[in-house]
Amino acid sequence: MRSCACLVLSVLCCGCAAPVEDGAPLAVTYLANEGFLLESGGAMVLVDALFAGEEIEYCDVPGGALRAEMEAAEGRFADVDLVLDTHAHVDHFEPCSVAAHLRNNERALLVCPPQAAAAMQAECPGDGEIARRTRALALEPGQSIELVEDGIRLTALRLRHGRYLVPDEETGRQYDRHEKVENLAYLVELGRWRILHLGDAALSQNEDLLAELKLNERPLDLAFVPCHCRDPESLRLLAERIAPAQVVWMHLPAERPRKEALAAFLAQAWPGSTVFLEPLETRTLSAPGAPRM
Repeated sequence: MRSCACLVLSVLCCGCAAPVEDGAPLAVTYLANEGFLLESGGAMVLVDALFAGEEIEYCDVPGGALRAEMEAAEGRFADVDLVLDTHAHVDHFEPCSVAAHLRNNERALLVCPPQAAAAMQAECPGDGEIARRTRALALEPGQSIELVEDGIRLTALRLRHGRYLVPDEETGRQYDRHEKVENLAYLVELGRWRILHLGDAALSQNEDLLAELKLNERPLDLAFVPCHCRDPESLRLLAERIAPAQVVWMHLPAERPRKEALAAFLAQAWPGSTVFLEPLETRTLSAPGAPRM
């Protein structure tokens, strides 16, 4: 894996801009579900934000105006450097929505798992320029790879997606519908900030991989964690294997009363953590290691 990592790193470093300003604060804007915009020192990273669908009722979805602004790469989304997609599920990723942003933002690079890249090729074919700026990272569970783009250091880590047990139509036996989903977590380094987005990884199902990846060996300022990781075992692994200074909970229900009730529970489960209740809320961290946003 080391030789592969070095090859990709050398490709992405060509023409890199100046390093991200080290002393800048970190601004985090919630967009929908697990979608966030990260900004620091002139660098901008968009994660899991370009999706939509009227059939999605279980989580926040980017509204029409917000989605149009992201796809057009206008306003606050005009200078995005990196577009990251953790996996190809409809509540995280919509191929033509991602393609629209890349078409309108010639500076942006897309990093995603191969399943997402294949979906883009199938649904939005024929755009060679977008393909040139797409990095589809084929990793096995537990593998990781480092990339550098425009002064942003990015580590992609393959973690198991949370299980979704359903009965087989023929045998009636339970099987994991998500077993083959390629879920990439991303460790983003913006200047002095180290930020981890887990995608839909279930911590309790990744203890062996978390031990191998050794995320807790360097200080981590912020971790975006799906709310299904609120059981005691997941909270233990979050504290021991990841050890973030700050947690943002994500993948919450869309209904405001349910969201507020869950936010109250999560605040007790991980004191000082943050839950965003409305799209376009922004919180700012001024110094690495700060316990609250």
